[in-house]
Amino acid sequence: MKRRMTTFLMSILFLAGTVGAQGVEKKVIRWSRGSSINEYLAKYKDATYPDKTILIDALSYISASPDAHIEKLAEYKGKQNVLSWTDESGTVTWPFSIEESGFYYMALDYIPLPLKGMNIEFEVRIDGKLPNDDFQSVRFARMWKDSGAIRQDKNGNELVSDEEEVPTWSERDFIDTEGFFNKRLPFYVEKGNHTLSLVLKREALCI
Repeated sequence: MKRRMTTFLMSILFLAGTVGAQGVEKKVIRWSRGSSINEYLAKYKDATYPDKTILIDALSYISASPDAHIEKLAEYKGKQNVLSWTDESGTVTWPFSIEESGFYYMALDYIPLPLKGMNIEFEVRIDGKLPNDDFQSVRFARMWKDSGAIRQDKNGNELVSDEEEVPTWSERDFIDTEGFFNKRLPFYVEKGNHTLSLVLKREALCI
């Protein structure tokens, strides 16, 4: 059974919707970025949001850079045929086809692997290029829970309990993790054959 990445089945899959398509960019100065998301959306203002879902199998990649430490696993934490990616480096590329031009969204089906305990970070490229500056840094969170009962100090004040990680398979949207755009990140793509490349910048995971 194939899994979704929401924009890719590799756990990547493209989600395109017509409801609530555009977000609102916050009015702040972008010291480290170029074009804004609103400028990008305006460039394709007449484009549609096709009601289609495209799945990409994680194991269907067509290339991986030498520094991409990936391994195909028969099973991990309850899911079969997954891709392990470690060592915070490398680029992996998958092919996909679009039947209708328009704006699409992405989501990732993933589980964090033990490393530094930080959020996972990718750079995302379509056909070898950044769709927009916001795709330079897309992050995916780890899951945590309280590790014990609430404690109190000698004055009866409640103390924050320690947290422990709970590695869990989860499907999450590609969003603007810098907070400039308040919804899923859309990207425009024409009908035809394309490639999706993920550049792992931080942490480790299975997809």
